[in-house]
Amino acid sequence: MKRPNPPAHLLQRIANNPSAAAFVQSFEYLGPQIKGYLGDAGFDFADFRNILDFGCGVGRFPFTFQKELKPHQRLWGCDVYEECARWCQENIDFVETAHCSIHPPLPYRDNQFDFIYALSVFTHLNLDMQFLWAWELYRVLEPGGVLFVTVCGPMFFPKLAAIPDSSAPIKRMYSFGVDGLFDFISFSGKSESEGQVEVASAHNPDFFKKQFSAFELVKWFPQSALAGDQDLYILRKPLRATLIERPLSAKAHGRPETWSWRETLNQRNSWPVRLEFHLNGQKTFRVYPTVGPAGLYGVECHVEIKAGERTLVSEKQRFNNGQVFGKAHHAAIELPVPAYSGVVTVQLSNTIQFAPTLSANDVIEIDWCFPNFT
Repeated sequence: MKRPNPPAHLLQRIANNPSAAAFVQSFEYLGPQIKGYLGDAGFDFADFRNILDFGCGVGRFPFTFQKELKPHQRLWGCDVYEECARWCQENIDFVETAHCSIHPPLPYRDNQFDFIYALSVFTHLNLDMQFLWAWELYRVLEPGGVLFVTVCGPMFFPKLAAIPDSSAPIKRMYSFGVDGLFDFISFSGKSESEGQVEVASAHNPDFFKKQFSAFELVKWFPQSALAGDQDLYILRKPLRATLIERPLSAKAHGRPETWSWRETLNQRNSWPVRLEFHLNGQKTFRVYPTVGPAGLYGVECHVEIKAGERTLVSEKQRFNNGQVFGKAHHAAIELPVPAYSGVVTVQLSNTIQFAPTLSANDVIEIDWCFPNFT
């Protein structure tokens, strides 16, 4: 078997260590760790048939398992960094590797894989990509398939906060609902660094569960032995899975998918958001609105879901309790939906309940983020 010898600058990029010897040595402990965690969750690596290394770098995962692959097992890999993907294509003949865009979709069919490995990938995505990529992995995973994913857990929050502003021009902390927290920094401040080592992010468990709510959580390993003490989650796509339905307007081919829709209102007028979805028995609607500017005023969110003239859902919820914290805080709205197949219209709107800090002409902006049915 040919010894893998990736270029030092790529090893530095993906492992923070340019040593090819250290890269090869890592195979000895990575394989047992992955199989051990899978075993603790009730799975055997040898049982998987179609395996995707999501964020494959220069092939650490495929090289780790090369010697023990069974005849029934096939490997795919993809990476957003073009040079890494190209090196794998030219040097790893037992893996089908693709260079993928930072924007979904992946070049794979629905339900193609029964195991997806995503080590320290969601640690390099801004908030606007987190849900979209979780949903894309759900699409390409077959019902009953397993997702093996690591993220920087709560212990990383103080580490990111301690990085000086001079080193990271973008530093943002978001809250979701009562307990969800997501932290993001960018060392470059450039949008093209998305998905690269120049950005870093951290999840607490409550935010992770919101982001991956369509999956079943099988096992959580806080501060695992993988990727510098990252939290490991082993998830499963339900056997009777329905599709994750996003707004029909978000699926325009050839353009990045939209993830938020803006409503504006003041004390006199409101301009609500209307979205269409195609349902096939989904049971839950979720959306994560933000309200700005920050201030002391009361906002009531209204979600109305209609099939033609028939109203399936009409619910109102208060946004916080009279204190609006601005666009860094997302409410978490989750509503049960009666079984329905066909196109529905969702109207998302708000009313101002009281506004001691607003004038009659002040405009409030509500961003309805990541609306979806599962």
